[in-house]
Amino acid sequence: METIHICEPELNCLELFRMALSKNTNEERLRAINVMRHEVVSLGLENFPINAGKNAPVFVHWVAETSM
Repeated sequence: METIHICEPELNCLELFRMALSKNTNEERLRAINVMRHEVVSLGLENFPINAGKNAPVFVHWVAETSM
């Protein structure tokens, strides 16, 4: 068994994690959880500037660089 830590905003999207955890293999589940986390983060991006330069938060760049 593997422990998956989730933050408060992720709690608002538990149904997404239930779908991810319903995958057949552990590898598929972990990959689906990572995809769902990107989805959760993207839901809040409208609250932050996404332009290039100093105004863009680090996590916005992380989402852009690690999205599928």
